[in-house]
Amino acid sequence: MALSNATLSASLVRPALLVFADFVDEPLRYALAPFNLTVPGGLTDADADCAGFTFTALGDGVLDISPVSHEEGGSGTLSVGFACHPGQSELLAAMDNPSLYVGRLFRLWLVMHDGAGTVTEISPSLGYTGFMATPRQAVDPAAGEWRFTMEVENWLTLFGGAPSRTYLTQKVYDSADESGNASIGNAASVPGLLGAGAQIDPNQWAQWR
Repeated sequence: MALSNATLSASLVRPALLVFADFVDEPLRYALAPFNLTVPGGLTDADADCAGFTFTALGDGVLDISPVSHEEGGSGTLSVGFACHPGQSELLAAMDNPSLYVGRLFRLWLVMHDGAGTVTEISPSLGYTGFMATPRQAVDPAAGEWRFTMEVENWLTLFGGAPSRTYLTQKVYDSADESGNASIGNAASVPGLLGAGAQIDPNQWAQWR
């Protein structure tokens, strides 16, 4: 269901964006809004990933999401960037463990709220659903923070090239098996491989064999 004409035609329209990242054991839920937003259970078009949950408010200085594009071939790749301060040790540890999130669900919802912290309408057709890939990291010494930038792939990439979730599909047969994602994460951190953070001297290659 799209957002109602009455809501969009009101004298005051309060939109917000809800963000869901399905980390193992501790999914992340954030709102690009002035305050925390709660999705009531039973709200039309709300599902198990958002209904009954409160989304923590974040500003655009912390979370940066590229525009969502919907094309004939499906939704385009989404770029998600966020800042992480040294005091957020749990989040930093989680980001350093790709097996917790690579290949797992990432969702956006465009919603309307009542101005007091409660979501009143939700529009899944104007949202986004994709799968998380290994992020890039950068340090901003001036701000004293890490900046992570992650590409989120839509489901059609499964039939395209070689996204990070194409191989080692043990989870198809055992939903609790994270060994495939762990292997992908470990490969991404090996020096000398394409996409790794460092390269090794060819003369030292023997030690990696």
